[in-house]
Amino acid sequence: LVTGAGRNQTTLPGLRRDLTSILTAFSPRSKERPAELAHEGELDILIATDCISEGQNLQDCDWLINYDIHWNPVRIIQRFGRIDRIGSTNTRIQLVNFWPNMELEEYINLEQRVSGRMVLLDISATGEENIIEQQSGNQMNDLEYRRKQLLKLQETVIDLEDLSSGVAITDLTLTDFRIDLAEYARAHPGRLETMPLGCCAITTSIDADIAPGV
Repeated sequence: LVTGAGRNQTTLPGLRRDLTSILTAFSPRSKERPAELAHEGELDILIATDCISEGQNLQDCDWLINYDIHWNPVRIIQRFGRIDRIGSTNTRIQLVNFWPNMELEEYINLEQRVSGRMVLLDISATGEENIIEQQSGNQMNDLEYRRKQLLKLQETVIDLEDLSSGVAITDLTLTDFRIDLAEYARAHPGRLETMPLGCCAITTSIDADIAPGV
């Protein structure tokens, strides 16, 4: 169990309860655990909060279950990205979503009701406590878009490319790309260094002798 608040738990005897130790025992291959630490054993099931939804390599795992559905469908895809990664040896990777025991429309409207209560709180307060209202320009205006994306996600597993329209830059980070690049560099030593300059660069060549696409 990983909470991100220092209250991690494990049933594996002798295993330290810090985040790194638990994640390494859960995915020892992707975490490159030294052979001398193999005696620490392995964890088969990991329960965690969103504290590990970004920047973690857990591709030893082949099954991810979402017990909550985030307002932003991109966050769900980001969680899936922890196990659907380069280097996975699994023949099949599955994502399972547990949808709330209510109509999706009612679930989406929860955020609107919470926002309404925060507005009521503003009447007797300074207004600084209304975090939702402060973020309304970024979040509350796209509820209809989120609703459509969640409906789509409820019917089928979508790729990140399917979410290209309406994805804000704040929805994504470069952490995953840096990790993938570092893994590729380790697996193919010297490959990047021997590539010609400008290889795959999306730019106009200043050398007239070089044909387009080269």
